Amino acid sequence: MVSLTVLGILLWIAGWCITTTLVYIMCRYRGKPCRLCRGKIEIMPLILLIRLIERVPIADRFEDSKVARIFFNVAGVISFIASLVVFYSMAISHVWRLLQGLLGYTEQVVMLPLFQPILPGITIDIEMFLYMLPSISIAIVAHELFHAIAARADKIPIKSAGILFIFGIFFGAFVEPDEEKVRSSGLISRIRLYTAGITANTLLTLLFFAILSTFSSQHVVLVTSVKVDSPAYNAGIKPGDVIIKVDGQEIHNVQELIQVLQGILRTLLMHSYNLK
Repeated sequence: MVSLTVLGILLWIAGWCITTTLVYIMCRYRGKPCRLCRGKIEIMPLILLIRLIERVPIADRFEDSKVARIFFNVAGVISFIASLVVFYSMAISHVWRLLQGLLGYTEQVVMLPLFQPILPGITIDIEMFLYMLPSISIAIVAHELFHAIAARADKIPIKSAGILFIFGIFFGAFVEPDEEKVRSSGLISRIRLYTAGITANTLLTLLFFAILSTFSSQHVVLVTSVKVDSPAYNAGIKPGDVIIKVDGQEIHNVQELIQVLQGILRTLLMHSYNLK
């Protein structure tokens, strides 16, 4: 049964899609771009753009900067390689767990999605999404700022920067470089521009890992959501609970939790079989 929260979100998305598409069609029918408030707001199917500034002063400080170009050359290559390593290590680990289950090395395989979209009220709780908003905002701003810096380092003008909304739920930021200048720039310049966001994401990841490493080394499992009518729900486990021990065994991460639960399941199955 679909919860009222999910139903409300789906109705909001449907209304957003219909409204933005109809407004866009009406503007196209009139033969004019769908821009409001002197071009500050632009509506496209599913998307709403709000242009906040016409320049990025911080990025302008790096105009025609040789140091910035060298930085993006080196950091771009390192970030690209790091992204591939992380992606394939996750994929290999995921496939290995699946093969273990198919070959019978484990009694039960708990498969977690390799990647999962952030859908407030659907894949994550609204409360958890609110906790994530500050970190998401920092990541978005840094990502787009690096795009702007890379553009100015190659003397590509920035026409505008602002925020955008997709489906009325997802939000993001954007910088709008001069497209003609981008097309006329060299291949290396375009690569620097396109990979600058990956560089920002990589640096932020390393920074936050370094910050987190200074905290206590005690690891536990935090319950972020509980499916209604599941065994955990019926046992009284609630979002926000911390799992420290299961059956007397200390738990430090999700993998340990899965292994302990699988061991308990095997014991119960063997006990049930012996009773027969």
